[in-house]
Order: sequence, then C-alpha cells, then structure tokens
Amino acid sequence: MIIRRFLEWYTTSEVDERIEAAQAFCDAYMQRVPEIINHPDCEAVLTLILDDASLCVRRALAEALAGFELAPRHIIIGLANECSDIAIPVLGRSSLLSDADLIDCLAIGDDAAQSAICLRNTVSVSVSAAIAEIGCLNAVSLLVKNAGAMLVSSSLVRIAERFCDDHDIRHLLLDRNDLPVAVRYFLITSISQKLISFVDSCGWNEGARARRMIFVANEKAIISLATTVERHHVFELAETLRDKSQLTPSLLLRSLLCGHLNLFEASLGILAQMSHERITTLLCQKSSINFTAIYRRAKMPQSMELAFKTAYFGAFDVHTATFEPKLSRKIVQQVLLNVSQSELAENVKMIGLLRRLDAEAAKEDARYASTQILLMPDPIDIIVNVENTNSPIDFSALEYELIEYTEGHVATQTSFDSKSVEAVDNEIDALDLSHFKRAA
Repeated sequence: MIIRRFLEWYTTSEVDERIEAAQAFCDAYMQRVPEIINHPDCEAVLTLILDDASLCVRRALAEALAGFELAPRHIIIGLANECSDIAIPVLGRSSLLSDADLIDCLAIGDDAAQSAICLRNTVSVSVSAAIAEIGCLNAVSLLVKNAGAMLVSSSLVRIAERFCDDHDIRHLLLDRNDLPVAVRYFLITSISQKLISFVDSCGWNEGARARRMIFVANEKAIISLATTVERHHVFELAETLRDKSQLTPSLLLRSLLCGHLNLFEASLGILAQMSHERITTLLCQKSSINFTAIYRRAKMPQSMELAFKTAYFGAFDVHTATFEPKLSRKIVQQVLLNVSQSELAENVKMIGLLRRLDAEAAKEDARYASTQILLMPDPIDIIVNVENTNSPIDFSALEYELIEYTEGHVATQTSFDSKSVEAVDNEIDALDLSHFKRAA
C-alpha cells in the first residue's frame, strides 16, 4: 500500500516535490524500514527515480545513496555513468564500484568525473595506472597529492612523460619519497633540454655560453641527486646515465671535486663490472696501483687518469656529508697542480677546464663567505662621554703630587744647576701614565 501511494503521488508531482519524495524514500530505504525493504517493488521505485527526466531528481538520488553500502548495485552503476553533475558523488564515495567500473567511467568521464575518482579515500594500483595514462592534468595532480593513491613506478614514469612541462606536476613528483631515481633524472634533464632549445630558438649571440651554464647546472643537479638517495639508488642513477649517454668524465670529475664519492664509485663499479663493496674495499686503501687497475678496467680516459686519481684521494680526505654540489677549491687546486706538473700533451685542455673550475670554486667560496659575514651580529658601539665630570681619576691631585715630588727631589740636590734640572725632567718624562689614560 505504501509503495502504491508513493507511486501515485510521485508520478503526478512537480520537480521540487519529486526531489523531496526521492530524498524521503531513500531515507526510509537506508533506515531499513520494513514496509519499504520487504516490498518486492522497492528496487523498481529506485529505478523509476533513476529514470526521472529531471537532472535534479537524479542528483538527489546520487547524493542520498553515494555512501550507502547496501544500495542496489545497478542503481549505483547507472548513477556512475550519468553526466558528471550526477555521477560525482557516487564516483567519489561509493564502495560498490569495482576497479573495472571506475576505469570504465574514467574512459567516458570528463575532467570533473576523473577528478572525483582521484579524490577517493583509496585508489587502487590499476585505477591509478589508468588515470596516469588517460587522466587530465587536474585529475593527475589530485592523484599525486592523494595519500591514499597507490602509485607504482610505472605510473609515476608515465605521469612524468605526459606532464613534465607542467611546473606543479614536476614539483609534486619531486617531493615524493618513492619517486624512482630514473624519473627524477628524467625531470631534471627535460628542464635542461627545454632551456637549451629555448636558447637556440632565440638566436642569441652568446648561445654557447648559455648552453654551458645550463650544462653545469644540470651536472650540479645530478650530483645533488646522487647525494640525497640511498646507495642502491645511486647505481640505478649511474645505469640510467650510461643508458642515456650522460655518464660523462666531466660529470664524474665535478662530483669528486665537490667531495662526493658515491656517483664515481658506482660508475666505476658499473663500467668495470665490479660490486660496490669490492670497489670501496680496494679504493679505501688509497693505493695508486689499485686505483689505476680499476680505472683502466673501467676503460676511463687515460689522459684524465692523473686528474681523477688526485681528485678521488683528495675527496676521500675531505669527504663531505653535505648535499650541496659545491666545489672544493682545495681539491681543485691540488688536481691543477699535479696536472700542470705532468708532461703529457693531453693535459693542456685539462688545465683549461681545471682553471675554469678553480675560478668557479673561488666565486662559490666568496658567496659563502659574504653570506656568513652578513649573518654575523652587528658590532656593539661603545660611546664614552669625555665630558663626564664624575671621573674616578682626580687629575688635580695627580698634578699636585707630581709638583711635590719634583720640589722634594730638587731640594735634595747639593747644587741647583742645569744638569739637575735636566735629570728631574727626564725622570718625570719617564713616568708610566698609560694606566691613567681613558679610552677615547
């Protein structure tokens, strides 16, 4: 009887009344009212509301049943495949939607529908992968921010490939602790490549200088990355650099000149096909013979062997834990001295490179020193009032005492001549009055 009366009233009501009727029926349904739940046509009524011509009525149905775990599944599926205005509550909250349902909705949904899925409390690996592949920029941004999203390495790689040009996405990815080293390297190099392309497209006369600056900045970023990740990730980074033909002697030498050993040791291990433990065991002995054997097994440039050897042992002595890729001028100058004393003709270019690095290190030291000076507290100025009449020294008494001393000393002389006067003057001049002086 209740269902019949509801249908008679519902089918003849206006939109506003149908919205209220839909909300009231859903409330009774979720409260498990026996007359409603046990009626065989209960789900038929919900389906009728789902088929209502008014978007507002269907929206009310979606908002009412979105979080209800016992709602009829076909009703939830129908609402999820509606336009985004209706589907958003269900896509964002309903636990009845499987991964396959969500992926299907992603394929046909607009940006708002995709964003609603990304805001779910939990986003599975498969759904996250689908969003990474076809999701819009806003949806992917929300997915990366969502702590409940299960993002695997392949999904992060795909996001980086699709949206590496977006500033916000890059920073969101780089802030993640689980971002693979290869993806971090990809984001760093993509920025460098775009800057180089921009410089070339502008046709600047100093394009070569700008490219060198970008190249140096890229090397610093890679060295900084190598110092912030764990040891096994450094090997992954070195592998990526080798695969991308970016594992250059210049990069490895700069790493050593900055006092960092990890990237160089990992690169030697990969090139010489030796384990990191074996590499460190042999090199930590600081044996020139061991270094030469490993260096040549890795097929590194023989013309740079002396520079690398000096830089490695120098970095070993001043090994730093800082993450900043700052050149150590002490190491640079030691390498420059040893290379300059060598008679190899190939060292001419090395000397030019090392002198440029020495100038760069000097600039970095100057910037650091100036920063430290500015951080020092201001000196305290002590102002002395010379007109202060409350001085603890009585100069009048001092002058009187000197006169008495002089007269008494002269009176003891048997004869008052020019010599005795000169002796008194000399004695007075010899008096030490420095402790009576006040600070100006």
